[in-house]
Amino acid sequence: MRDIVEPLLGLSSRKIAAELNARGIKSVTGGEWRSSTVVRLVNRLQGEVNVAEAA
Repeated sequence: MRDIVEPLLGLSSRKIAAELNARGIKSVTGGEWRSSTVVRLVNRLQGEVNVAEAA
């Protein structure tokens, strides 16, 4: 997911969700993306980067 989402990080979470849905990429639950789901994903991806940098 990182490769897909990182180029979109300049967009709002709503626009990222719309883009993921337009590309036919399903969320973890198999449904459509929502703004709140995108926010959690971005926070998780950024957390992974912070942990990797600390190591």
